This record gives sequence, structure tokens and C-alpha cells, in this order.
Amino acid sequence: MERMNTKMNNKSFDRNPRGARWAGLLGLLLVAPVGCGPEESQLPEEGGSGVMASYRGTQVSLEWLLRNREAVSCDDHLGHGIISCYDSHPEMMASLESGKVSAQACGTHGTQYATIWEHFGYSGSSFTLFYDYSNLGSIGWNDRISAVQVVSGCSARFFQNAGYDSGAFGGPIPYSENTWYVGDVFNDQFSSVSRGG
Repeated sequence: MERMNTKMNNKSFDRNPRGARWAGLLGLLLVAPVGCGPEESQLPEEGGSGVMASYRGTQVSLEWLLRNREAVSCDDHLGHGIISCYDSHPEMMASLESGKVSAQACGTHGTQYATIWEHFGYSGSSFTLFYDYSNLGSIGWNDRISAVQVVSGCSARFFQNAGYDSGAFGGPIPYSENTWYVGDVFNDQFSSVSRGG
């Protein structure tokens, strides 16, 4: 088969009819359908195992979501362990505000009291807490907290082990104000959380 050398914009391209055919097929594979962004086409099949979360109108594995998205923001405002996730913290907060979810009366279950962050400086994935968790692993957050934001007038208590066990900490670690970094000793060490008392 004869090869042709073509100059385009002062660059040489080796044109091979068979190669062009493969390039055309590759181009078809790389073009996403209209209205379907590349991220949506990469979502896992609906269902799966483990803790599930509502994300973009479908149920997906929370473990998959936390592992495969650079940063997602989740909350449990619909009930203990019922998780909704969004592409950003502002998107999640807008959803809570549009649903008239109140951050008041932090002493009762079912009201927002804190947001936990994966990385210092309130970055990475986040989870806004409305309920206590004796095992943060049940929502995919065991040993991954680096920053804490608390609702004004509220507090959150963190424990080293599941079951509200303080372990080597000697007691719960309380936060009653925003903390951009929990510190080297406590970074990625929390396994349970409750609202302050």
C-alpha cells in the first residue's frame, strides 16, 4: 500500500489509508453523546455492594465515589446513613438551602452540626453531618478526617476508635469552632463522631 506524505501547517504527517480508518474509529469512540459529559459515562452500574449514595440521580457505591472522584461533598440530611452526594460543597449547600434544611437547634439528631473534610484547609471531599456515627467506616470516613467545620453554637466530639472509644486519646476530641487542620496527632485518626453535649 502506498504511503503519502502531506504537509499541513508546516508539519509533516504520514498519511496511511488504513491508519486514517483507525483514527476515524478512535475519533468516534472519543466523542461523547450530546448531553452526556465524560464523567457521567464513567459512573458505575447502578447498585453494587457496600454503602450506597445518591449521586446524579442514581445510586452508586459510596466507596467507588470517594475513590474515583477528586472531591465530592456528601450529607446525611435525609436520615441516618441515607447519603446524598454532589460534585462540590457549594452545590451540596445550595441543595440543602433549596430543601429548607435548617442548621439550627444543633442539640437534636437530624440537624446539621459539622462538616468533616478529607484534607487540611477544607479541601478534598467533605461530609456534612446531621447524625452521630459510632463507626465512621459505615459512611466511608474512617481515618480520613483532616479538617472540621462546625455550625455556629454547635460542637462535635471525635473518637479514635469505633464505638465512641477514645483509645489512646484519653477522651473525646471536641471541636466547637472551625479547624482548618486537626493537627499531626489527630490527622486521619478518627473512627467515630457525635455531636457535642
